Amino acid sequence: MSTPTKAVLHLPSAHFIVWETSLPTSEVLARLDFALNKDGATEFMSHVHRDMKTQQELVDGIHSVVNGRAGLVFFSTIPLHKLTTFRTGNPNPPHIAVYSFGNPLYAQRVIKHNPIAAANIPPRMVIIENENRDGTRIGYNLPSSIMMDPFGKEDEELKADLLSLDKKIEAMVLGIIRA
Repeated sequence: MSTPTKAVLHLPSAHFIVWETSLPTSEVLARLDFALNKDGATEFMSHVHRDMKTQQELVDGIHSVVNGRAGLVFFSTIPLHKLTTFRTGNPNPPHIAVYSFGNPLYAQRVIKHNPIAAANIPPRMVIIENENRDGTRIGYNLPSSIMMDPFGKEDEELKADLLSLDKKIEAMVLGIIRA
């Protein structure tokens, strides 16, 4: 019989980024769907697991889905605002959606250097309609603050990949709220 052990890893402090815009949530969601190629990427991950056999097939598949957009791929969305309807009885609560997105090529590189980071892959983003519906908040954990090696091992390649991912996500968000 094995004896389980538990370790509490003190990660560097996570940085949660929140952007605010006066854009309607429906517009933010439409732009995010476009940036992540939601229509083209919806079946992508099942195709990865079911049909792809080589790294080159994965690379080609990602490039075909990304197709010059944000460099990130849509995976899923969870409409959490619907849960508040049950609790409040409000049939039309402010919109809250959590998006999962990413790029499997980034994921491969990050996991190579820090397998524990897989707990935070794919990245997630929350889109929240303001209570008075006069704008939208977009929030996400900064990848470089939650995916570095928790044992303190500095890896320059991992750090560079995560800082690049930070910039890629920020550029996507700014493209959405400034467009």
